[in-house]
Amino acid sequence: MKARQAPGDRAAMRHRLGLILGSDYRAVAAGVRFPVFQLSGLWDPIVPWRPVRDGLRSACPGFQGSRILATADHAVLVTRPGAVARWLGEECGLC
Repeated sequence: MKARQAPGDRAAMRHRLGLILGSDYRAVAAGVRFPVFQLSGLWDPIVPWRPVRDGLRSACPGFQGSRILATADHAVLVTRPGAVARWLGEECGLC
């Protein structure tokens, strides 16, 4: 894999990692009063669901619940659209 990466690819990965590491939304979450739901795929290498869920539980007053789809990835809306629609309609009451 490394042999196929161009220098620009590595620079882009470093830049994205810096953005992720520099993003801290705990203060924003602490001020949220409207209902917040977490929907994630189990195989999400970009936004790990467990730390996000734990952070929402502890810091977000509006956190209502989460759903982790075992057969979905980061693009959960693309990989499991039917499951997402059912969850939004049945559990969240949004549809």
